[in-house]
Amino acid sequence: MISKFNSRKLFSTTSSAAVKSVSIVQLPYNVLINHKSDDALEIIDRAYSDNGIGSLAISGIPGYAEKRKRTLF
Repeated sequence: MISKFNSRKLFSTTSSAAVKSVSIVQLPYNVLINHKSDDALEIIDRAYSDNGIGSLAISGIPGYAEKRKRTLF
């Protein structure tokens, strides 16, 4: 089930030998609040496992843009 959720490219670094890309794992809000599914736990595990970068983004939060705007401005 994890494969249907995309990771977002966070940054790239360039050296003389190679280009390295790092992707941040995204967890959709509706998956996070669905308590009948283990998908959220699998996605969180992927973000914080030994091969993860230790960062996770929650996407699709209802009303997020308006709440952010009220908070910051």
